[in-house]
Amino acid sequence: MKKNIAIVMMFLSLLACRRDAEIAALEKMEFNTKQWAEGTDGVYPYREKMVDDLLKRYDWEGMPRTEVEALLGKPQSGDSLNYVYMMYQKKIGFFRAFTHALVVKFREDGVVKKVVIYRA
Repeated sequence: MKKNIAIVMMFLSLLACRRDAEIAALEKMEFNTKQWAEGTDGVYPYREKMVDDLLKRYDWEGMPRTEVEALLGKPQSGDSLNYVYMMYQKKIGFFRAFTHALVVKFREDGVVKKVVIYRA
């Protein structure tokens, strides 16, 4: 009986530690172009933390494409009307389980129409 209680307590402790790590990972921070660019292969350690500040800090509607690229760099995917900047991606094996991305939508004249956060 004591062994079962000890196992349950260990499991709960590990669960609590994991939850603390997840909460710490979501701490907000100020936008910084250099840190935004850090990362590769769908792993960008700062983007999720700074996206709220990024969206509040700049007047996006009407911003020219060149200014977007100066702030955020070249997108990871998309086309001339939609720039997709990966923020977070969780994979299970070869499958994407979760994806968070910042999507910048442009008008035909190359200025920002709107910016949205995509979560799937």
